[in-house]
Amino acid sequence: MGGGREKKEVYMHPINNMGLTEGEEGWVKKQVEVSPLDSFAGEFGEVAMLKIDVEGSEIDVLSGAKEVLKKTAEVRMETHSKELHEDSIRLLEQEGFPAWKSSFKGEIGYVFARRKA
Repeated sequence: MGGGREKKEVYMHPINNMGLTEGEEGWVKKQVEVSPLDSFAGEFGEVAMLKIDVEGSEIDVLSGAKEVLKKTAEVRMETHSKELHEDSIRLLEQEGFPAWKSSFKGEIGYVFARRKA
């Protein structure tokens, strides 16, 4: 993901504001404007914890948060496939966040990572 806004196709739940990258029956396909977290990095100071639950866009979010991660002490995230889970852990480790807890069961995973001291 680049440094600015871009359009992304998502499938929106017909009742609430939940969106997915892959469609499900009854969900509405929409174009939404997205911005990387780094486009907001100058608006705040240190981040105690960054919580990520983005229904399949984990790598997009982490890739667009390099500057934010430099200010972050801990990341807690939900992953939505085994591949995304493993890729998220690898990307976090590359950014200096070893996972201190990680699990993946069924279709959902959880990663808790802290910045190296």
